[in-house]
Amino acid sequence: MDAVMTKEVCDVETPFEAPGRPSVLLLETTGQSSYDRGDMSQPAYLPGNEGSVEEADCWPDNADEGASDCRFDYRATMFAEFADSISITEKVFEDYDRETRREYASCEGGKPSRWLERYRECRTRCRFYRDKVTGYVHRHSNSCRNRWCEACGRVKASFIAYAATDFFVRHHRVRYLTLTQKHSDLLLKEQIEQMYARFGKLRRSRLWQDTVRGSLWCLQVKWGKYSNSWHVHIHALLIGCRVPHDQLKAKWEKITGDSIIVDIRLVRGARGLAKAIWDAVRYSGTPAYLKDVPSEHRLEIVKAFRGVRICGTTGDCDKISLSSVKCSACNADTEPIGSWTIVQRFAAVGDEDAQGIIDADRTGAPYDGPSFQEFEDFIDDKEDNKFTGVHPAVLSRAPPDIDVGFQERCLWE
Repeated sequence: MDAVMTKEVCDVETPFEAPGRPSVLLLETTGQSSYDRGDMSQPAYLPGNEGSVEEADCWPDNADEGASDCRFDYRATMFAEFADSISITEKVFEDYDRETRREYASCEGGKPSRWLERYRECRTRCRFYRDKVTGYVHRHSNSCRNRWCEACGRVKASFIAYAATDFFVRHHRVRYLTLTQKHSDLLLKEQIEQMYARFGKLRRSRLWQDTVRGSLWCLQVKWGKYSNSWHVHIHALLIGCRVPHDQLKAKWEKITGDSIIVDIRLVRGARGLAKAIWDAVRYSGTPAYLKDVPSEHRLEIVKAFRGVRICGTTGDCDKISLSSVKCSACNADTEPIGSWTIVQRFAAVGDEDAQGIIDADRTGAPYDGPSFQEFEDFIDDKEDNKFTGVHPAVLSRAPPDIDVGFQERCLWE
C-alpha cells in the first residue's frame, strides 16, 4: 500500500502554500484519540464542519511516569480503536510472511515479505514540525503502508474522502450506485476478476457512455454469514445525466446472466453527499476487515487481493487524486519542534506551550511558541528520510465551505 496521510489528510505536494487559515480534515476518529471520537464507519467531520469536533476526555488527570496511558504512545493512540484486531492482523501477517519465505526459497531472486515486522513498527515514531514562515504545525510519522493495516487503511480512505468531497460538491447531480453479483463457489480471486470484467463491460455500454460523465468506484468484499460465501460488490459515485434504474438493472442482468440487484439513487444535500462519499470510499484503503472474516479464509483474501486495485476513477472524475504522497521531513522551510511523546507529556502536566502545539496541530492555527526539540533526540538524520507527512494542514486550495456532518448510520447500510 502506498504512503498515506492522516488527520492527517491533505495535499502534501504543496504544503504551506495556501494563504489564510489552513484547511483540516479530521477523519481518523480513533476511539481513544486525544482529538476526536467516532467509529469506523463515521468520520468526525468533513471540511466546513469544524464546529462539530468534540475533544476527548479519555485521559486521566494525573500524568505519572508509571501510568499506562496511550496518550504518550502515538501508535497506541492511532490503534486504540482497532485493539481487538491487532492480534488477528499479526497472525495473518505472520502466516503470509512464512508462505512467502517458502515461495522464495524455491526460486531464485526476489525477497520475502516482512509484513509483520513493518506492521509492528507502524506509527511508532511521530514528530511535530512547524513551518518557519507561517507557523503552521503538522505531524510526521512512519507507517507500514499496508492495505490490511487498520490505521493505514483508515487514513487512505480519509485521504480519498477529502479529495472526493472537494470534487463532488462542485456538481449538482451526484448519484450513488451499488453493483452486486450472485454468490458462487468460485475462488475469491476469480470472483474479483469476474466482477471487474463485468464492470468494464458496463462502462463500455452505450447506456453508460450516454449518461455517465465520470465515476469514482471502490471494490468491497464481505463474508456472508448465512450464505457462507464471499460477497463481492462495487460502490460508485457518478456524475452525469439520470440513469434509469430499470434500464441499468436490465443491462447488468444481461452482462452477468444472473445478477439482478442494482441500486442507484440521487444524493441529496450536503449531509447526504457526505454520507454517500464515506459509504463509498471507506473500503478504498482496506477492501475488508480481517476480523470480520472467518479465520480459515483470512489468508485467502489477503492473497486474492495481491496486486489488485480496489479503487479507481473514470471520465471527468479522473481529476480526483487517489494517490498518496510521501512528504520529506528534511525540508529547509520546516523545523522539528518536538516528538509526540515529549509534547504530550509536557502538556499532561499543564505546560501551555506544549498544549499550544497540540491545539495548533488540531485546529490549524499557527504556533509561535518555543520548541521542545532540545529535550529529546529521538530521530536521527537517517530516520528523518523515512517519515511520512501525516498532517501538513495547508492545502493548495481551500475545502468546500459546507456543513457535511454525519448521522448515526449511512442511508445505504
